Amino acid sequence: MRLVWDNALEYNQFPARKTIMHAKDRAVAIVGVFVAFAALVGCDRIGGRTITVEFRNAEGVRGGEAVYIAGVKVGRVTDEPSLVNGRARVSVLISRKNKHGVPAGTVFLLKADPSEPSKQCLVAYSLGSGPAPPEGSEASYVGVSSRAELLFMMSAEKATKFWEGLTK
Repeated sequence: MRLVWDNALEYNQFPARKTIMHAKDRAVAIVGVFVAFAALVGCDRIGGRTITVEFRNAEGVRGGEAVYIAGVKVGRVTDEPSLVNGRARVSVLISRKNKHGVPAGTVFLLKADPSEPSKQCLVAYSLGSGPAPPEGSEASYVGVSSRAELLFMMSAEKATKFWEGLTK
């Protein structure tokens, strides 16, 4: 009986110290979970890619609006458009998972967002093929503000390919 009593006394000798240790362990675990969550949330921004889309008229484009490719949200407009040489330039952040999914020759159409009709969005239409321009290059993508402009560009692209086929 004495042995059981001594062990019980030894176990309960410093209860406050055990509580402090458990509180420290809990604090470390909470901080670790918070850091892991912050890293996961910021991954798309950290590993994403910024591209530039040039419009003749970017009226209605606002920062934070969605960008879609094939009906899937792949990024967002980062800032308000800036005017450079008479053209409106819009910065678009493509998420980390989709950063190589915007091929050369892609045209962005400005239209109503399907998930929020009161807002605008950019929808990508691929007219060409090939890899995306290298990161850090000054190459920009074309943006159109109406379907008529998009149809004209598609027709011009097809006519160019047809002509190249005839002249080979």
